[in-house]
Amino acid sequence: MLEDIPWSRARALIDEVWFLAPDGDTRLRRLVLRHQAFGKTPEAALAWALGSDQHNANLIQSTATRADLIIRLQ
Repeated sequence: MLEDIPWSRARALIDEVWFLAPDGDTRLRRLVLRHQAFGKTPEAALAWALGSDQHNANLIQSTATRADLIIRLQ
């Protein structure tokens, strides 16, 4: 749902967009577990989740209002 090209072009091809919005603790916990499942140490997994993953989460969160439906997960 980013307004930048090429992402803005994709929205025109999609009938409906749902935005999944877990609470921050749930999102972080799941990300850390996923990174650990793929071989990162707990420390490295947390650093990654708080680094580039957090940057991406902030970017995507900024587009939530463009979704047709926001689903809040707890």
